[in-house]
Amino acid sequence: MNGLQNTLFVGMGLAGVIAVGVLLSACGSKSNATTTQISENPNQAYSVKHGEQTLKKKYLLLDVRSAKEYQANGFKEAVAIPYSEIADKIEAVTLGDKNMAIKIYCRSGNRARVAIKTLQKMGYNNLENLRTVSKAGKYLQNNPIYPVQAS
Repeated sequence: MNGLQNTLFVGMGLAGVIAVGVLLSACGSKSNATTTQISENPNQAYSVKHGEQTLKKKYLLLDVRSAKEYQANGFKEAVAIPYSEIADKIEAVTLGDKNMAIKIYCRSGNRARVAIKTLQKMGYNNLENLRTVSKAGKYLQNNPIYPVQAS
């Protein structure tokens, strides 16, 4: 599997997650290309249908910077929720799964730390502060969000 790109954004004032776009290149030759679909249902925003297979994210990458900062240099694989809005918007993304692995980053790690404290108070327990955008990028490079399949 090559070329997986995924863009999800939780916008200000929206009740749920809006799937903005997904691009998934199929393995093999162009004649064997497989159609990939993402559900428009926000409840299924973390699974992608690739041919006969459903791929699920291994973890949630969460950018807790402002929308402006995210637009300037956020990762396409990340969900953006400003740290001050975490309590109001996270359940629309996790669907209440308190055990979901959530990797959180911001500019310096401070807002991520605040977001983690908020999430812990809400009962989330599988959280990691990746600190900076740079460190999150390295983590993402070494730990793909979707399972890698052998071709």
